[in-house]
Amino acid sequence: MHELNTGKSTFLFDLLIDARFRIWRHLILVLALTSIAMNRAFVSYQDMGVVNFGYQSYLSISLLITYLIMVYFNMFVLVPRLLLTKKYLWYVAALSLFVLGVWLLQLVLEYCTYRYFLQNPVQVSFPELTGIFILDGFATFFIYMTFVIGISVTVLLKSFIIDNQRIHQLENMKVQSEMEQLKEQVNPFFLFKMLNRIGVLATSEPDKASEMLLKLSHLLRYQLYDCGRKKVLLTGEINFLTNYLNLEKLYSGNLEFSIATEGSIYKMLVPPLLFIPFVQQAINHTKTEGEMTFIQLHFKSDDQKVHFICNCNNQTTLIDLDFSKIKQRLELLFPKKYSLEFVKSERMTNALQLELGM
Repeated sequence: MHELNTGKSTFLFDLLIDARFRIWRHLILVLALTSIAMNRAFVSYQDMGVVNFGYQSYLSISLLITYLIMVYFNMFVLVPRLLLTKKYLWYVAALSLFVLGVWLLQLVLEYCTYRYFLQNPVQVSFPELTGIFILDGFATFFIYMTFVIGISVTVLLKSFIIDNQRIHQLENMKVQSEMEQLKEQVNPFFLFKMLNRIGVLATSEPDKASEMLLKLSHLLRYQLYDCGRKKVLLTGEINFLTNYLNLEKLYSGNLEFSIATEGSIYKMLVPPLLFIPFVQQAINHTKTEGEMTFIQLHFKSDDQKVHFICNCNNQTTLIDLDFSKIKQRLELLFPKKYSLEFVKSERMTNALQLELGM
């Protein structure tokens, strides 16, 4: 079974979660239970005037055994089968009955050990014995319940942390999967289209074919090598979009575009292939035979934020297009740190505005 990567964590966090410390966790728990049993057998009974090493030793061992049964039965049976399956009422009822049974077992063991080791047991009147018995019973029961529930909460917290880590890993895997899908969106059809066009131009317009081939090589090199990282320079993304649009321009002959930058874009890092889906959607829905396509891209960086605007003379409103997958990726990469708006522009038909918080 694969271990979960906890990343940068504290020692206490690792002690609670990491499988390497499993033995140490159980050892600490056993030592804690041993100290509680010895405290009750030696300190408490010594305060009551009962001093007998044999009696107190056997009593501490019997108490430790019952503590271990109570804690580990709860940890490995009640918690997984009832608490983690959200059967809360059944869990409380079963735990109460079990703790009560353990307490009664302790009374039997305590009495048998007391009678065996002490030849002259202390004589206590019945009313006094009854009052002490009832008070001690209530106190012991609630102490045991509090102790065992505290351990259950710790197990529940561990399960919660592990589940969150698994969810985080699944989200990362989903982001990587979407990244590969985006690469495939740019690659197959686009690559076939460009290579076919280059082949046609190779004999009639070799210079244009050579230029297209050079730009295509830059495009593929960026996808194959730079996009393997989690983040790339914003300038690299802009160069990628420039090569992409230049290829589209050489291919169709009826595309005009401009890319403007503002602010400290040379210092910004962004996830790779973040803006190409918007540009692709704009191009795919502006192609009309005999008409020029105009696309304007604007990048602005300030105060750890990136502003991206895509203007186009789109015949179909951009807001009507399907950006659901893109939004899912943005939500995973920038949870509650992005805004995506579709507005009408005076100069162009459509405007798409994206703001990212780094």
